Amino acid sequence: MRRLIFVALVLSSAAACNWSDLDAEFVAGVPQKSELKVNPPTQTKQQQPLQSDGLGTQQDGLQSDQFKQLNDAATNINKMIDAMAGGLDLVRQYPPTVRETDRRIWGPFPDKGNPGLDVQLVMARNVDGFEYSVQWRKKPGDFTPIITGTFKGEQASEGSGEFVLDADKARGLGIAVDDSTWKTLTLGYEHLSDAIQVRLQVDREDGTQASYRHSNHKDGGGDMSYLDDTGLFTFQVDAVWQADHAGNIRAVAGTGPVSSVHYRECWGADLQMVYWSKDWVDTGSATQPCVALGTDGLCEVGDKGLCTPQLP
Repeated sequence: MRRLIFVALVLSSAAACNWSDLDAEFVAGVPQKSELKVNPPTQTKQQQPLQSDGLGTQQDGLQSDQFKQLNDAATNINKMIDAMAGGLDLVRQYPPTVRETDRRIWGPFPDKGNPGLDVQLVMARNVDGFEYSVQWRKKPGDFTPIITGTFKGEQASEGSGEFVLDADKARGLGIAVDDSTWKTLTLGYEHLSDAIQVRLQVDREDGTQASYRHSNHKDGGGDMSYLDDTGLFTFQVDAVWQADHAGNIRAVAGTGPVSSVHYRECWGADLQMVYWSKDWVDTGSATQPCVALGTDGLCEVGDKGLCTPQLP
């Protein structure tokens, strides 16, 4: 996917050009990828010692598969955000090569990551905000828009927008896409009064979908949801955390309400587990075994009352 990012462009030749005063209005309509990324407490470098009470920490041998899944999902989300929005950051580094009243073009430039291809970014102002597209072409053919986006508002730090990456068109031009099952990726974002909310949907060639959503709260906390529906199997994760990293996660996997299994896990500000539960017998787990379910249908360790903040 990194081949779709503008770091492959030879933009140094554009640096000698001058900015115009009106260019800033276009640049203000482009989101910064750092604002869109999710940063869950799973990705902290903090380490804690082991416990002997069936709990543990998120960075030790007792780390749960579900917690790892949250971390992996966040990493994948951020990689896709890099691919879809990373190139747009360069509009802040280099002036446009073409200026029109309500339109700017950056490029075309040879794409060193894809020999034989040129690439350009086209951005146009409309009554609501801006439209932009990242386009590639095989020399000397016409340009094909592969990443298209819209933005509503006066500046990206306050408005909302959406990107769509067409993986089929990318492959048609010989551009490598990380996952051969992808058909389109759609990324939307909105600045709310207390958070930046981001959603990402993956549509696959076989008609199935995976969807992600996360919010980066202005107070430093956040939340995240992930749902993968393969048509035969679903896997859903919901997580929420505070600014101090305390939080909890819930995972549901299966083929329906009756045949699904559920897992819950909570941790404190030090990333120390304070509670976990599962509703299936799991004698094969070395870290969180369940020999028999209790009267409430759960295996539980720790104090559920310490789970904060609460999941809805």
